[in-house]
Amino acid sequence: MTAIDIDPRAIHMAYIQFSFLHISAHLMVGNALSGEIQDHWFAPAHILGGWTARFALRLWIGVQKGPR
Repeated sequence: MTAIDIDPRAIHMAYIQFSFLHISAHLMVGNALSGEIQDHWFAPAHILGGWTARFALRLWIGVQKGPR
């Protein structure tokens, strides 16, 4: 799950909720319309579940297969 908000307080509240519910999430403080990001956080479930490595492996496998 990805969450983007311009208000850091909203991201902090979402971080607490995702942490309590053990939801893997990437939370970003920034403007979703312009794509400008000031800060980003990963929820504990994202780190403990190894999701960064899983996404990297999926990307690597896609590169190895080549274009379809």
